[in-house]
Amino acid sequence: MKRLCVLLAFLAPQTMASELKPLQDANLSTILGFLDELETTPRGSDQLYFIRAFAAPVELGECGGRISSCPDVRLYISASTGDLGDVPKLFVLPPAKGWEFVDWEKAKGDAVGLILRTAIPSNNIDPAERKLWHPLVYHIWIGSQEAGFEVR
Repeated sequence: MKRLCVLLAFLAPQTMASELKPLQDANLSTILGFLDELETTPRGSDQLYFIRAFAAPVELGECGGRISSCPDVRLYISASTGDLGDVPKLFVLPPAKGWEFVDWEKAKGDAVGLILRTAIPSNNIDPAERKLWHPLVYHIWIGSQEAGFEVR
């Protein structure tokens, strides 16, 4: 019986405890804490690049009636071939009050095309301000030789 207890104690999983301390980088914490994945390359797609589009607020805050009072949101686009040795490229578009994915589109050559538009939050915007809002539509292409966007 004594041997069985010693054997069980020896085979019991070892546990370890340690204090977990938060990082002190407020900018990185804001980006990762509020990151919203807008779109990713669909499974089974024949696109040459794996694309992910993310929106993250520049700062924390709420809208106060006027669109200009809303915090800005940055759009990040990650592109990679999916190969293990390929470090993804990260692109950042100018800040807007919000972003929405619209669709994928055919681009020149080996480039992948996507369409996104600026948006405004659904809450805390005066109705008169909302009526005046006109989104900008971004046509974005990412290829092996170049990447860019066109605003329409």
